[in-house]
Amino acid sequence: MNEENEPKKIMDEEELKAFAEYQGKKLALLVASLKISDEEKQAMMEMAAGASFEKLNKLIDHLEQQYLRETGASVDDALIAELEKWQKSFTEQDKKVADKAMTDLESIEDEINKLE
Repeated sequence: MNEENEPKKIMDEEELKAFAEYQGKKLALLVASLKISDEEKQAMMEMAAGASFEKLNKLIDHLEQQYLRETGASVDDALIAELEKWQKSFTEQDKKVADKAMTDLESIEDEINKLE
């Protein structure tokens, strides 16, 4: 068979092993993050072991999206709280600066009035 007509390999054996290892670690981390019992986690891993490549990737994608939704919400809440804290801090600092500026201006006005 002519090399030009042969289908090209997407991944060689070494790349495929590395990808499978990566996906396995990813699946383990995602399953570990689930808020389910250890028995349910074990059952999910056993089920995944017998899944086809396509179904396994769909499961990983689904778990990853669920993880991002769950962690994203807490990150958003934490970010909002932090921004509100900064806003309050800057508002207090702005008030202190404005009060000091007003005191300084009144002091300058008093000095000018004394000169007149």
